[in-house]
Amino acid sequence: MKRLFQSLCCLSLMAFGSLRADDNLVQVAASNCQFKTLVNLLVVTGLDRALQTHDEFTVFAPTDEAFAKLPAETLASLLKPSGRETLTNILKAHVVVGERSLGDIQRPSEGKPIKTLEGTSFLLTGNGLNPRFGNAQVVLANVEASNGIVHVIDEVLMPGPKQDNIVETAKSAGIFNTLLAALTAADLASVFTSDTPYTVLAPTDEAFAKIPKETLASLLLPENKDALVRILKYHVIAGSVSAKDAIGAANAKTLEGSSVRFTLQDGKLTVDNSTVIKNDVVASNGVIHVINTVLMPPSKSVAAKRVPVSVPVQHAPVSSPAPKKCPNQKS
Repeated sequence: MKRLFQSLCCLSLMAFGSLRADDNLVQVAASNCQFKTLVNLLVVTGLDRALQTHDEFTVFAPTDEAFAKLPAETLASLLKPSGRETLTNILKAHVVVGERSLGDIQRPSEGKPIKTLEGTSFLLTGNGLNPRFGNAQVVLANVEASNGIVHVIDEVLMPGPKQDNIVETAKSAGIFNTLLAALTAADLASVFTSDTPYTVLAPTDEAFAKIPKETLASLLLPENKDALVRILKYHVIAGSVSAKDAIGAANAKTLEGSSVRFTLQDGKLTVDNSTVIKNDVVASNGVIHVINTVLMPPSKSVAAKRVPVSVPVQHAPVSSPAPKKCPNQKS
């Protein structure tokens, strides 16, 4: 009986083949009998309207069986008016802004943090084999809708504590006081509190202490702001670039316009003449690699410009045939 039930579930999960090209995300979910709970909760919170707009989203959609794993009293409390905000946040933790196929977000590396609409980032792991998003297994990927894409998962995701942005992460570490002061003097601090992802090669206070005091004091003066901005931008790469990605690429263009070079020396990651003493410190809007020496841009460089790290989007077609009715559904 259990095998029969699992087989029926698998068949119903393949019911997307009958979708029309203009079906939006909510219609995609509503057309399949395994998402009754999800659709009902979207309607209760009003999120169904957001997912039927022309804006593009990626939805990690828990099945009814996934919701059934929650204690009955938990779901009941979420449906009360007092639990509405919590319920909304839980559902938002299953939504990612933009249309992102599983193949797209798995490249270029495994273990990549993906930020949800709620603000929590979950790790995508599996590298193409048994992919997982947070604690959930992706059981069916790349179901296309007119305004996004659906990945079916077998667990309900629970949002965690709010993750700090790059500036907040640097402040809490307590070893980047000089860097933070320099970002403030250069009017760049606010850049790293936005949602735009960046990779920061962050020199510690000890790294800045290697610079003669008079030189550092001079850089912090208003009349030398341009030089300071140029130095700081040489420590920033557009997009979230993990240490693994950096090693694979070898060179990465900075916001200053020049490129830094990543190498492995005696098992240690280096960038230009600096050693990375801690890598892949994840923030809500990017990643920090801690370095032990302040980097200096070349004397001559191209004009500063942002060059995002991107991967072409490739959508897997949905070709499975789909029954029009759910198992045991009355005609």
